[in-house]
Amino acid sequence: MQEKKHKNITFVGGTGAANIAQAAKQIPDWYVQILVSLVDDGGSTGRLRKQLNIAPVGDIKKALLALSQLSNEQIRALDYRFEQGELKGHTVGNLILAGFLKNFPDPNQSIDLIKEIFKIKGQVITTTLTNGKLETEFASGYIIKGEHNLDENLETNIGRPVAYRLTNNPEANPRAIKALKESKLVVLGPGDLGANTIAPILTTKITQAIRQSPGKLVYIPNLMTKKGETDQLTVHDCAQMIEKIIRRQFDYILINTQPIPKEIIKLYQSQGEAPMPLALDKLKKTGAQLIGSNFLQTGVLKKSKADRLRRSVLVHHGQKVIKQLKKIITPDSY
Repeated sequence: MQEKKHKNITFVGGTGAANIAQAAKQIPDWYVQILVSLVDDGGSTGRLRKQLNIAPVGDIKKALLALSQLSNEQIRALDYRFEQGELKGHTVGNLILAGFLKNFPDPNQSIDLIKEIFKIKGQVITTTLTNGKLETEFASGYIIKGEHNLDENLETNIGRPVAYRLTNNPEANPRAIKALKESKLVVLGPGDLGANTIAPILTTKITQAIRQSPGKLVYIPNLMTKKGETDQLTVHDCAQMIEKIIRRQFDYILINTQPIPKEIIKLYQSQGEAPMPLALDKLKKTGAQLIGSNFLQTGVLKKSKADRLRRSVLVHHGQKVIKQLKKIITPDSY
């Protein structure tokens, strides 16, 4: 149980947000909370969701590992993805979590039970109590149903995304509402715009909680565009889409100012992707304070041969981001 002196810091999103939260858990007086959606329906998670009729496990597992205080070897084992046989594509952590969710379908109960095994510092909370069905509408009128279909979409002649919806109206999780209302800082992103950043905030009570939160609201945009979703958008466009949903302006937007290595740009360009344009002149007029710094993590991330999903190979450096977030909370102490 967190002590009163702790500052509640809430990260909303998927892998990218968990990466930042992993660095944040090292701050002694921060009580770190990760809020994730239940819309994932692709890869190992999608298979388990469909076959076992359970909540999607992937983002929950990533968040648990991010806040885990287990040894590096234990975390690596839990995140191991089988590369052959009937278990090909599944991670050890996904399978363990699936077992808990099959026995205890309430995500709150399952997370309460399994967090002792993962020895987490902080809290992982789903933003809804039941699974969500994500639907994305594009400017052309084209509609993509499902998170995985959006993730794998490569169509570029359908225009930009104009709306994201949860078509089955899942119930908001009271724990997520409470976490947001008690947060000193609420951080959205980085991560895929629809599946990771917007999907967790699409229920009415969650958006209300964000508006009512006394905490500073921070947006960390993606470093690169994503073909089939954000390849026609700027950072300003993404921020505006989120603000329209939550009906609150961001207090801060973190912008990477470090040039991205040419070899990494070429890798993305071969996939129809590029550094996300800022539209800096428009960003300066939003009212948000822009914080520019070197947020790049050097090197290219590698993934398992059994992982067939599209993944980012360039990510934010957790410690560099946390350095700026600490200044936002207590500007006179750093």
